[in-house]
Amino acid sequence: VRLATTGTLDTTFDTDGRVTTTIGTAAHAYSLEIRSNGKSIAGGLSSTLGFATAQYNSDGSLDTSFDSDGIATNAIGANSSGFTGSLQSDDKYVLAGSTGSAGNEVDFAITRYNTDGSLDTAFDSDGVATTDEIAGNSNAHDLAVQPDGTAGVQEHHRLARLEVTIADQVDQAIHRLARVDRVEQDALGAR
Repeated sequence: VRLATTGTLDTTFDTDGRVTTTIGTAAHAYSLEIRSNGKSIAGGLSSTLGFATAQYNSDGSLDTSFDSDGIATNAIGANSSGFTGSLQSDDKYVLAGSTGSAGNEVDFAITRYNTDGSLDTAFDSDGVATTDEIAGNSNAHDLAVQPDGTAGVQEHHRLARLEVTIADQVDQAIHRLARVDRVEQDALGAR
């Protein structure tokens, strides 16, 4: 959905102000970013295809310069899901979420896409980084890319600082997660 400055649907966007794109089955978009060239990129999940991204031209049509059809999907292990995305200053798109692993544990998963929709192989050698450094299930639910290239990722009740750098030192840095333990409810009540 795109709104005009008046708050009404912008009819220059897919003629009615909204666009729906089918990606596998049960697809959900959780992230929307606007690139410096005015194109928009949505990120999320497809229950059958894993991480899913779609890029749109300013008129709401799929951008065929992005992965040839405007849609890129990546299955990363079992039950992979993208939940949060952000653009870097160089317009590369970072999508974070989770993937299943051995023992039915859920681990952080982070992908980085080039502007053409391909995975950025300079990012952890294949464009995909996963980590199980945080005990228990780890679902990335919020992501902020900082001006210096690092990224902060928020997980349900914990905060992790990922040293994801534009200089692509991710292969080791992704595993240097700092865990901030959950703040208990009674401590919050005391403030």
